[in-house]
Amino acid sequence: MPRFFVPKDRLGDETVIEGEDARHLSRSLRAREGEKLVLSDGEGDDYLYEITGFTREKVLLRLVEKLESDQEPGLRVTLFLAAAKGDKTEFMIRTAVESGAAAICPFLSRNCVARPKPGQKTERWNRVALEAAMQSGRSVVPPVFDVVDFRAAVEMAGKIGGAVLYEKATRPFGKALPELLSGGKREIAFLIGSEGGFTPEEAGTAEKAGLMPLSLGKRILRCESVPLFVMGAALALAKEI
Repeated sequence: MPRFFVPKDRLGDETVIEGEDARHLSRSLRAREGEKLVLSDGEGDDYLYEITGFTREKVLLRLVEKLESDQEPGLRVTLFLAAAKGDKTEFMIRTAVESGAAAICPFLSRNCVARPKPGQKTERWNRVALEAAMQSGRSVVPPVFDVVDFRAAVEMAGKIGGAVLYEKATRPFGKALPELLSGGKREIAFLIGSEGGFTPEEAGTAEKAGLMPLSLGKRILRCESVPLFVMGAALALAKEI
């Protein structure tokens, strides 16, 4: 069933979808009167609407019922992603959102080849997150923060608590996660490096900030594979999937 995000103040007994979303619904999806779709306010609430008509640039809708939303994981995972070359950062954001990340913060570490400036990519990254949330049926659009430097990312992640994923770490991810989530903790952060990973100094800085250095195993993953790998493993170990 199609899903679109609409501001909460527009979700009345009757509403409209306009612009690009309306064109996608009427022309690409070839929707018809009487068909139903889900509108989400992006804050966790979903609503079932029925299509009642079309104009040139609008789709007219009538509220059927409010839905019980169970799309969001109980474990809130914030991913700190070192910027990567080409479109890899966008790919990581997309898969992170699809797999259930709560928030994403790109940052610059020493080995980053790509070095986007603050504000340069933020609008595009959030558009990617929106599209991924729609495609994957989420009730929330995870925010993608503006790019920050390494120390700022470490400080932010340290306040949440979690781990730095470091190829030279010896502690296994699977054995450490239950400890990190002990005491009923339902929020965690993961610091993920770029193509060159983290330097020993960076790993040490992250550890001093309270982030546990963890290994993802004996095989070396591409940086763009790590977010999806980590999200799947974390949600499985937390019994979310």
